[in-house]
Amino acid sequence: MASVVEAANQAQTEQQIRDKLLSDWMNAKAQLTHWRDEESRLRAEIALKLYPDHKVGKNIIDLGAGYTAVLEQKQTKSFDIPKNTEFENLEDAINAMTEQMQGVGNSGGYHAEKLVKRKFDVSETAYKELPVEIQDIVDKFIVTKNSTPTLEIKAPKAKA
Repeated sequence: MASVVEAANQAQTEQQIRDKLLSDWMNAKAQLTHWRDEESRLRAEIALKLYPDHKVGKNIIDLGAGYTAVLEQKQTKSFDIPKNTEFENLEDAINAMTEQMQGVGNSGGYHAEKLVKRKFDVSETAYKELPVEIQDIVDKFIVTKNSTPTLEIKAPKAKA
């Protein structure tokens, strides 16, 4: 009889540990979201008020006593289909752009090759549809890495 009670206590303790871990995680996630949003809001307000005319790059203001505040403004560039063109997709537009670049002097082709980065992604849907013998070929060229897992706690559905 004592082993049944011990087993029940062990199960209850494991459930309490599980519930505490999940509760702590949910609280941390809520706090993280709040503070991430607050930090972003404050950073935008500081940029607007302390650096009203900031430029791309590092913008530095002296705070006194040897302290400085540095606002770094970065930009990203991405390709898009030019307005008022007949290109059906971005790849066609990029191909036309690189062809035009190659027609400009001896270095046009070199610059076209350096400018455009091509990223090759695996379509998970298409991969799963491949016949096994083709998957065997493709698998030699694929590296699979686990991402950081996500976690979600779902409340029970309300009964109608």
